[in-house]
Amino acid sequence: MSGLHAHILEIFLSSREQRDAPYDEKDFMEFLILPNGKQLRKSFKGSRYYGRFINRIEHECCVCFPQSFYDKEWNLSDFVAYVEKRKQKPGVDLRMAIDNLASDKWHYGLIVVLLFLPITLVLLGGIIAALFKRGFLIAFIVFALAVGINWLHAGTILKQMFHLKRLIAKLNVETAKRGSGKHKGANGSSTQASNVPS
Repeated sequence: MSGLHAHILEIFLSSREQRDAPYDEKDFMEFLILPNGKQLRKSFKGSRYYGRFINRIEHECCVCFPQSFYDKEWNLSDFVAYVEKRKQKPGVDLRMAIDNLASDKWHYGLIVVLLFLPITLVLLGGIIAALFKRGFLIAFIVFALAVGINWLHAGTILKQMFHLKRLIAKLNVETAKRGSGKHKGANGSSTQASNVPS
């Protein structure tokens, strides 16, 4: 078992609902939750565990998965090999992470302007009307509802944006290391060539 394989397996085990429960390597991600099955991403709990696991893989292994990754079913061995392959080109994943962050920002802004801003304004109008009628309890309930709706949506997207910002920082470092290593290698080759007697 390679070091990367062991690392990914540990992330998987520590991300599961029950670490020591049996699992099948063929469709290992389905065993993130109990009871396991073929509907992992179709449930709220399954999506939460899946997202947490994928984010940990991206952050700790310093990779960024494309959309095509999510359309496939992965066994453990193929998943490790895929992560290993992506780790070889951090510059590609860096550009992808930057694009994903920009897309999330645009999506968040659009949803806020078209959906949550109008809802918030309507709820604020209800709060003001309730206060004028001294309906403080109603005003408090409506205020809590407004905060809850916005936080429920914003929390999910902002968490993903924060994850992408941290990932971009790590990929920047990794890309710089790769570039530095290639530069040193090229200089070393040039120096060695110049020392060859004619």
